[in-house]
Amino acid sequence: AKHLYLIRKKMKKTLTQMADIMGVAYQQYDKYETAKNRMRCGHLLLLAKHFGLDLNQFKQDPNQFIDLSVHEQDRVNAKFARIEREINNESIISHS
Repeated sequence: AKHLYLIRKKMKKTLTQMADIMGVAYQQYDKYETAKNRMRCGHLLLLAKHFGLDLNQFKQDPNQFIDLSVHEQDRVNAKFARIEREINNESIISHS
């Protein structure tokens, strides 16, 4: 949640703009930023791609945005890789 807030402020975006980038309702984004709901991996990937961020930046301070054990990190990294492959496959299909 802290990372979302810091990214939004650094990029000078509103809650609504961040929600639009992620393809969610304003209220849903607000719940992510205030840590009332957990964010899906795909939404994190969208933000990282949109702002040109490395996904590893989300794992670093402040206070470990994604606080995971090594096992969970491997699982999350595998999910990110799968999501990215799916996005790339959809892009290839749509250009055909």
